[in-house]
Amino acid sequence: MIDGVYFTDLDLMADGTSEAGEDMGSGALSVVPGAQSPQSPAPRPSKKRRKKRGWIKWVVIAGILAAVGGRIYYTSKNITQNLYQTDTAALRDIRTFHSFTGTVAPITSRDVTSTVNGVKISEVLVKEGDDVKEGDLLMVLDTSSLDEQILERQASIDAASYSSSLSVQSALNSYNNLKNNLDAGMETSVMNAKNQMDSAYANLVSAQQAFNDEVALNNDQMSSTILNAKQSVDSAYDALQSRILATTQARERKAKNEKDAADSGMPYDPFSDDQAIETAVMSEQQAWNSYNQAQQKFEQAKINEENNLTKLFDQVQQAQNSYLSSIDSYNAAVNASQQQLRTYEMQVQQARAQANDSVNRLQLEDLKSNLDDYAVYAPISGEVITLKAHEGDVLSATSGALATIVDFDRMKIDIKIGEYDILGASEGEPVTITIDALNKDYPGQIVRIARIATVENGVSYYEAEVDFDTDDDIRSGMSAEVRLTVNDLSNVVTVLSEAIQTADDGTAYVLVDGEEPNSKINWPVTLGASDGTYTQITNGLSAGESVYYTSTPSFIPGGGR
Repeated sequence: MIDGVYFTDLDLMADGTSEAGEDMGSGALSVVPGAQSPQSPAPRPSKKRRKKRGWIKWVVIAGILAAVGGRIYYTSKNITQNLYQTDTAALRDIRTFHSFTGTVAPITSRDVTSTVNGVKISEVLVKEGDDVKEGDLLMVLDTSSLDEQILERQASIDAASYSSSLSVQSALNSYNNLKNNLDAGMETSVMNAKNQMDSAYANLVSAQQAFNDEVALNNDQMSSTILNAKQSVDSAYDALQSRILATTQARERKAKNEKDAADSGMPYDPFSDDQAIETAVMSEQQAWNSYNQAQQKFEQAKINEENNLTKLFDQVQQAQNSYLSSIDSYNAAVNASQQQLRTYEMQVQQARAQANDSVNRLQLEDLKSNLDDYAVYAPISGEVITLKAHEGDVLSATSGALATIVDFDRMKIDIKIGEYDILGASEGEPVTITIDALNKDYPGQIVRIARIATVENGVSYYEAEVDFDTDDDIRSGMSAEVRLTVNDLSNVVTVLSEAIQTADDGTAYVLVDGEEPNSKINWPVTLGASDGTYTQITNGLSAGESVYYTSTPSFIPGGGR
């Protein structure tokens, strides 16, 4: 039974034929509507009715089969359609980046200190929170004690003896003479050493040129020895080919003479032909020997040429060693002259030390130069964030920092770049800095990446520094996210990353409609960048094309479109 219709054989005539006279056979079927049992007898219709039902039953059977087939087709189609989800390739922007975290900190922070101890602070010209420029005067120290030392030293100089200056002048003359000779290139030992160095360099250049010329000849096979040997090989080869041809011709002559004798019925004496062949073979063997000897001489010529190159190379090495040795000798001569110059300089200093006025003058200049230390200047531009000095304080070796200045105009963030992200990062690369506490972004730049990795718990990373310009909202110690753009693609063809599958050979493909209804085929694609949700298709799809995917990838047989 199919959909409430039974098949029965009760419509056959007793002789096995239909009412129309057609032989249906004992297995012919008829159709009876309703749910009547196949075993229930049906009343035999009249002759006219049976004749009409003869074609109706086949129409009904065909309709039933069509209905069953259609139901199966649409059921299969719905199952296939429900198995897949659909995505459409579209033009999208792909932006990916590496993200790092860190803390905002000043790039430049300097403590203000003084090299002077034991004096009072006369005046403080700034207060905490003031903005200062590099070189601004911050504090003034009491110079009364230094002023007194300067006056005493000036009086000692005025009382010095003139005779002490003679020894100073003598030492200065020795120093100046040697220095002038050195500056003019006229110092004897240095000149001799330089001449030897120039000569050694000329020898090195000559040896190198000879080696290079021989290499060029060798590369171009221009060496006369090699050329002669090669010509001998060519001549021997030509002679060998001639002898081989003569042997072949002798054998062909014998074969012809033997055939001609046989054709004419005349007796054939092979003695003369055999003797000619034997002579030709011996000549061919001699030609082979000559060719092999020429070939050996050619190979030996090449070996000799290589040996000659080795000899010339050794000469280059020797010349280079001599040149390097001459450089050492020259440097030694220069160092010896410089040492002698320092000796004369020391003698000048000793002569000045022995002359009270000279020593006093040097000490006086030192004292006057110390006046600069009694004024404390800003070492950098920035904001005075701490001020520990006050007027009247006496400075000591333990006073420490008098103030601290921080430049808040440009700040930094120290980040850690993982070893697998380092290829996407380089010094000078722009980054985007997000301060969550301010909900603001700032442009920045990577200014330093460590060359040596730091390893912690088996994980390697590279310490890096990001600098950026700030505003009044930025505070040191704020948490920040640093984003380094890896891909920034606009209007590229993309599909859902979930729709991409990987074949056994590692290539990527997507499912697309096949030529048969409801069929799907694997369509190879080339992948580009991916932001996790969408993946760029660089080859294989165009915008607007549909792809199919399932939560669990399945194999769909098929080839290309």
